[in-house]
Amino acid sequence: MTKKFAKLPGLARRLALAAPFLIVACEAAPAEDAEIKTIAPDSVKLVPSPTGVMAAYVVGAQNQPGVFVISTLYPAGVKSKPHTHPNERIMIVQSGTFYAGSGPVFDESKVRKLEPGSVIYIPANTLHWGWAKDGDVRVEETGMGPTANQFPATQ
Repeated sequence: MTKKFAKLPGLARRLALAAPFLIVACEAAPAEDAEIKTIAPDSVKLVPSPTGVMAAYVVGAQNQPGVFVISTLYPAGVKSKPHTHPNERIMIVQSGTFYAGSGPVFDESKVRKLEPGSVIYIPANTLHWGWAKDGDVRVEETGMGPTANQFPATQ
């Protein structure tokens, strides 16, 4: 294994290892009834959460096995509490400026300013949080289920 490959995060490394087998599997036995799934933006119905963040599952669900994609809207000013997930997550900022950080408490001095197109990789069990400081922010979040959101009791 090369040093560069070894430095890839776990999910990326596993996907890189699995890719040749997935290609072979797809070429060898295509599902006859399989179809692509398309989702129009106007069909995504965001639901408010107690934290103020609005979200909708676009593909799958975090409590089920397999890939899931969540479309998330952080209304202007909303902050997420520090939390973890038992699995890795990848977030992509779709619109707005997102401020993200990690650690046990929300600390404005430690935020990273992320513009549209920015990618956030969150390792499993890493305390992290986000903030829509300057206005509404749309983020797409992807992971593997089953998983959950865990909020430490020390907050």
